[in-house]
Amino acid sequence: MTIVTRSAAVVLLAAAAAIALAQAGGQPAASPAHEASASAAARLAAAEKACRFLHDLSDGSPIAHETLEHSYLWSLRRFEAQRDVELAKDHGVAAARRHLDHVRALAAKVAGANAKGAFSTFDVAATEYYVAEAEELLAKARAK
Repeated sequence: MTIVTRSAAVVLLAAAAAIALAQAGGQPAASPAHEASASAAARLAAAEKACRFLHDLSDGSPIAHETLEHSYLWSLRRFEAQRDVELAKDHGVAAARRHLDHVRALAAKVAGANAKGAFSTFDVAATEYYVAEAEELLAKARAK
């Protein structure tokens, strides 16, 4: 799938989400807790769709899309939404673990490709930071 096709898919996804939110405007007001839960679930569903473009379809491994930071940002968004959905259950530990697993896999892929000249040493350093940040997020979730 080309970058243009992926970008178009992300734009269509955002448009569909905006339409769905606009249509929900005529519904009776829900409680703030219900709205927050529904918002988190909607964000998680949208982030999952976007993240599908950031994984190799043949083996499921993460791929760099546009930039490494772009891939990391979508993983972080998915983590935040999943954490908010599952907060009462485990304080976001499962979400943080999933995010950490994703960035570790991305870092390993970048390090391997860097040996072949595909990424810069900056990209390697950036993924090392992403892993360290994800480890901190997991530690904070476990401490709650």
